[in-house]
This record gives sequence, structure tokens and C-alpha cells, in this order.
Amino acid sequence: MSFRKSERFPPVDVRTDGNVPMSKSSKTADGPIIFSPKAQTKKDAYLQENVYIADQLDTMSTLLAQQNASFFRVRAYSEAAKFVRSMTQPIRSIYEESGSKGLDALPKIGISIANTIVEILETGELSSIKRLRGTLDPEKLFQTVLAIGPQLAKTIHDQLSIDSLEALEAAANDGRLSALRGIGPRRLATIKASLKSILATRHPLSRTAPDSQPPVATILEVDQVYRTADAENTLTKISLQRPGTTDVTKVPILHTELDGWRFTAIYSNTRTAQTFKRTRDWVVIYFEEDGHGQGQCTVVTEHHGPLIGKRVIRGREDSCLEHYRQEKVGN
Repeated sequence: MSFRKSERFPPVDVRTDGNVPMSKSSKTADGPIIFSPKAQTKKDAYLQENVYIADQLDTMSTLLAQQNASFFRVRAYSEAAKFVRSMTQPIRSIYEESGSKGLDALPKIGISIANTIVEILETGELSSIKRLRGTLDPEKLFQTVLAIGPQLAKTIHDQLSIDSLEALEAAANDGRLSALRGIGPRRLATIKASLKSILATRHPLSRTAPDSQPPVATILEVDQVYRTADAENTLTKISLQRPGTTDVTKVPILHTELDGWRFTAIYSNTRTAQTFKRTRDWVVIYFEEDGHGQGQCTVVTEHHGPLIGKRVIRGREDSCLEHYRQEKVGN
């Protein structure tokens, strides 16, 4: 698999003339990102950042195209990259002056891509790229949240089969997180407050309905489409490293759109899925819709209770039970 030239170290530290302070948002977990010494002014440095952002958007477009995402989704990232690369005004200055709404108002930049740009500006990287490449480290990501250390991050990833902050927030709100050992009321409150702060900055245009999720029927349809396509061997596969090992496995990935939502589906690669031999049963589904934010869920085959043998969305079991009841009545 080949990628464009966006692999270079991303530029952000503008202290090249000794007078320009580095903004707080120009740091990543690995420290400040450095601009080329050739950038002599703050504007020059920030225009270099435009190029880096455009490269990240181009990389998203390339990965989505390689993984057979819809033409319109691929083109959206490509067109946004072209526009950002052509800008003569630093995109960071627009963000600092007008916030995410200023980015959303730009040509070729909708709510979703505006949020993508905010994530790059705030963190220096894009988690979606790592996910599509199979290099995302959820445990490291969870440790950016207050009150979550290495052991708890590992437990969350293994037992809840989630790998994004949006999914962690959903688990904190629906009771799954508090069910884990070591999560008391005070720690849960701290985690919720930290997540709210992080995600309000990361996805400010999608916070009006943080608990909004696609209908159960829609998610189950995506799950069925994914597993059917896998059985027919028609999906692109990406390489994922098995947690705690150097082993690499090939896993099929699906990008699709249904009922106004954008979805990405992939089998779970957590330690728990491997332990229980569910790596071809548990399906992680990421979803996104402009105005409704982002999230993920896991669909599994139920082995107990009234839903035994049925495909069930973890955390939405009651809704799944009602869905199957209605489906039976309809038939």
C-alpha cells in the first residue's frame, strides 16, 4: 500500500524568530511539533501548517479510495485538501478568530471535515488515519483522559471493545464504564468531565446531540452487509497488529453510507475478542452524521437470555429486543 508525501514530520512550533510563542494547541502527546526553520514569520509558519493539513486530508482521501469508500466521501476529502492547500490565509488564524464555525463556512469544508481540521490543529495528528492504517493505539489514546492510567486504559479497551474517545463517552453515559472494576462515582465524574472538555474542543460542531446514534435496524443492517461481504471475500483488507504481540493479521474493512449516516465496519481485534475466539464475530461499527457527532458500537452474537443467537448491539440490548419483537410482529 502506498501513501502520499504526508509522512513528513508535521509543522507547528513557530518559535523560529525567538519572538512568537507556541500555542497550547500546538502540542501532541509526544511534545511540540516543529515547523521548518525556513519559516521566518508566524504567517509563513502557519501557511506551512496549511500544507500539512492538506496532506492529512489527501491521505484520508487516498485511504478511503483504497478501501472502496463511496466516491463522494473520497472526493470530499480530496476537494477539501485542494482548497486548504490553495489558501493564502493561515487556516489556524481562522480557527483562532472564528472557531469551528469559521472553518465550516469555508468552501469545500463541511461540518465533518471542519471537525477533522480541528483535531489536526489541536493534536497535530488525525486518529482516523491511524484507524484506517491499523496503527491506532487505543490504550495510549484513553490515557489522555484524566483519571485513566495504563491499567484502566487496557481494561477499557479489552472489556468494552472500544477505541475512540466518543465511544468512551458513550460508555461513561450508558453505565458500561461504571460497571468496570475500579470505576467509582468520583473517578467516573472526573472521566466524564475530562471527556466533555476534550470532545467539546475536538468536535465542537457535533456536540448538540452527543448521545444520538443510528437506529438499531440501520446498525444491524450494516453488520449484516459487512459479514456477508466478508463471506463473499469482496472487501479490502488491512493489517492489524494483535495487542501485546508482534503478530499481524489481515482484517476486512467496509465503508458504507445508509440512511444519511456514514459507517466503517471492522472485526474486533481486542485481547478479549481473541481470548474468546470472537475475532470473526464481534464487529466494531464506527458511525458519523453531520450535526449528530461521531461514535462507535460493537455488534455481537448473543449467547444468553431472550436474544440468544441474535445479533445484538452491546449497550443497546433492550432496544435490540424491541427491534426483534417488532420484526416478528411485522412478519
